[in-house]
Amino acid sequence: MADPAGIERLTEEARTRFGRVDALVHNAGVISHVPFEELPPEEWDRVLNTNLTSAYTLLQSMLPLLGEGASVINVGSRVATIGIPQRAHYTAAKAGLIGFTRSVAKELGPRSVRVNVVAPGPVETEAEVPEAVRERYQRMIPLGRLGRPEEIAGAVLFLASDLSSFVHGETIHVDGGI
Repeated sequence: MADPAGIERLTEEARTRFGRVDALVHNAGVISHVPFEELPPEEWDRVLNTNLTSAYTLLQSMLPLLGEGASVINVGSRVATIGIPQRAHYTAAKAGLIGFTRSVAKELGPRSVRVNVVAPGPVETEAEVPEAVRERYQRMIPLGRLGRPEEIAGAVLFLASDLSSFVHGETIHVDGGI
């Protein structure tokens, strides 16, 4: 998604196969842990381009395929509103995604295209999570566990469906109450 040529190929494939897009999910993301004083411009650019700029590029490319009632869902992060050490670049990108979503929602609303964000908290993935980190998150999360990928997918499915036909420009936190 950070490569505009890849987005062009995806858009053309959607146009050829489906003719239109009813639900567009931007779920591209990268993260790294770098103290701010050591954060090189190249890493700042890589993280912002993948997490934020690609959302702009993808939506702009797919816009002609989005008809009335279409739903755009950007996958953000709970970190966007709380910040976290060694992830200034990631936090900035995900916070920017919320602002981008709010602004674009106001422009696309009159076309009946909804735009929202799903902001996951800590989620169980295939990636190894050190036990000390897992325990720290579990203590911070009132539900006492990490989220599951299907719980994030459920929020995305809700926003893609007609059940959310009046939800627009919002950020839904799927974070166990962290």
